[in-house]
Amino acid sequence: LLSEQKAVPVFLSTDDGVLTVNGRGYRGTFEITTDDDGGPIVVNTVETGVYLASVVGSEEPSTWEPEALAAQAIAARTYLLTHLGQH
Repeated sequence: LLSEQKAVPVFLSTDDGVLTVNGRGYRGTFEITTDDDGGPIVVNTVETGVYLASVVGSEEPSTWEPEALAAQAIAARTYLLTHLGQH
């Protein structure tokens, strides 16, 4: 029917790889779609290395011992692999 609405995904990316929303920068690409009720679904896709550097950099001070930072990276990678694709 012509009156039926169809939603198509919208993909966003920038030349420098950083999209700024409300003053906060996000790396990667974004896919925006809607759920069955018409609500927004936003998926931010980033490379694993970029994600891990961001997590470790935001959760642990760079002055920590390298072994502690490596342990944080392992925990973050485990979390990522456990939850990958669950959006």
